[in-house]
Amino acid sequence: MWNLIPTKGAPPTRLLRYCCSTLKETGTPNRIAALGVRASESAKRQGRDVFGVRGGSYRQAIFFSLDHTEEVHREAKERDPVWDCTLIKVMREHGDTVVNPIYEWTDSDIWEYINENHIKTNPLYECGYHRVGCIACPLATYKQKMKELSDYPKYKDAYIRAFDRMLVELKKKKGDDFKTEYWTDGEAVFNWWIEEGKRNVKGQLSFDFEGKIKED
Repeated sequence: MWNLIPTKGAPPTRLLRYCCSTLKETGTPNRIAALGVRASESAKRQGRDVFGVRGGSYRQAIFFSLDHTEEVHREAKERDPVWDCTLIKVMREHGDTVVNPIYEWTDSDIWEYINENHIKTNPLYECGYHRVGCIACPLATYKQKMKELSDYPKYKDAYIRAFDRMLVELKKKKGDDFKTEYWTDGEAVFNWWIEEGKRNVKGQLSFDFEGKIKED
């Protein structure tokens, strides 16, 4: 992450999640990845299914039910050559398939399985965390980010140092064209990034009472 921020020239955001695509979703062709994604985790993860084929990212993924996938598998063993149904065609084109074996599991199902099988869990779940992932993830709420950075203050310092390096790289690339009144240093970038949409920070956009966009 600390190298990605200066290289990309921007903090990771909800719309610019290069962190996920690079650190989590990059893989090799012709593989099958088993993930722990579940529909009950968030509204955004609903609408997927147990089996999917990615076309570069989850936004371009095509998902199939387990029943459909099993039907294709049965028929594939009986046909020679394998016919080009949608599932087979997309798999051949992208070669990157995912399986979400616990997609339909609820939170209760998860904890019941953990307790029955005596599985050791991350101790952060006992500290009030409901999900364990990247500290200050762009998809987390402001409250979640602040709790994580309060519990792990060294990560805040690491983000600020990465933003400082990012500004140096931007000045190298853009020269005199890179001028900003707001991103004066790494800490200013951090405040803009962590409080986006939550508080009035210089350089952010807000709506006045007439519905017009103004700059604070």
